[in-house]
Amino acid sequence: TLTSTNNLAGVLQNQGKYEESEMIYRRTLEKRERIRGPDHPNTLTSANNLALVLKHQGKYTESEIILRRTLDGYQKALGPD
Repeated sequence: TLTSTNNLAGVLQNQGKYEESEMIYRRTLEKRERIRGPDHPNTLTSANNLALVLKHQGKYTESEIILRRTLDGYQKALGPD
């Protein structure tokens, strides 16, 4: 279900519906964090996607913070390479 909502947010993002996409990405991320934990690869994918839609909206500071956290999570979960 969360993969489907994540994919829907991606389609909305591609259509330029950034605010709706952001809302869905945030809900998906929140649920994945609660169910899988903050460093699970699926959770990190949701965080990365949220950061990208924020970038498209010019919300660069928030996007950078999330991307740095995502990178740190991937390195912890999967290693540096």
